[in-house]
Amino acid sequence: MQHYRFVDWEKDWEDLVLLVSEYEKDAVRELVETYLKTCKRFTSWVALDGERIVGSICIAVHRHAFRGDRVATKVAIYVRPEYKGTGRKLISIAKDYARAQGCTHLYIDREPIKCVLNFS
Repeated sequence: MQHYRFVDWEKDWEDLVLLVSEYEKDAVRELVETYLKTCKRFTSWVALDGERIVGSICIAVHRHAFRGDRVATKVAIYVRPEYKGTGRKLISIAKDYARAQGCTHLYIDREPIKCVLNFS
């Protein structure tokens, strides 16, 4: 059974490096670690199967550049392929958090489609 929680950067560091490295096969560890250090400034969750991290999402809550309302933007999401459906649950958790923070939208880029979840 999967469960979800905020990232504990100290505890989860090595597992997150491994998870991201599986997707970014060309990236050297130094680049993966730099990327994860950037995510530390934002809000992140992990999906766990037992103690194993099987997915992660990172979002940034900020003011929209033109409208001025609070919005959230997905910075990154990684899910192990064998855990289908975990990404949807992580997005749902991020959406609920963004709404609780007073956001009007959650922006999720999926190349080439831009997905916007409007909370109104």
